[in-house]
Amino acid sequence: MKTAFTEDWKREEEIKKAYHTAKEKGDEAGMETARNDIRELNERIAGKGEAYCRIYRSYRDAMERGNDSIDFSESIWANEVEGLIEDLRRFGIKTFTFSSTWSSSVKTAWLFKKNGCTLEGMVEINGSDCEKIPAYLFRAS
Repeated sequence: MKTAFTEDWKREEEIKKAYHTAKEKGDEAGMETARNDIRELNERIAGKGEAYCRIYRSYRDAMERGNDSIDFSESIWANEVEGLIEDLRRFGIKTFTFSSTWSSSVKTAWLFKKNGCTLEGMVEINGSDCEKIPAYLFRAS
């Protein structure tokens, strides 16, 4: 999944690796450099706007869990769907999963469809606690 978020994710992983290496060596200066680098990266990400930040967090979670697509597991309000879909398209997200178990999740899935997304079916994804969970797979393009 190569998107607008790929470079920021790669940079975050490099910084984490540098931090852990410095920590293993007891290198306080290296650890401080990594802390500064992650602060700068977070500031740069925040500077790209709230929509970018929200989707980046979902992208990062997907990468950490080994999923092919970003997943929305939280409740999404009806008035947020149109803007979310526009943002996904703007940032080059072609597919996403929706694994929310909130009581209104079927209605939210319907709103994704009404806003031009195609329901591709259901898939199993890696959840937050390393468990497999079911999710709707949508195409946003």
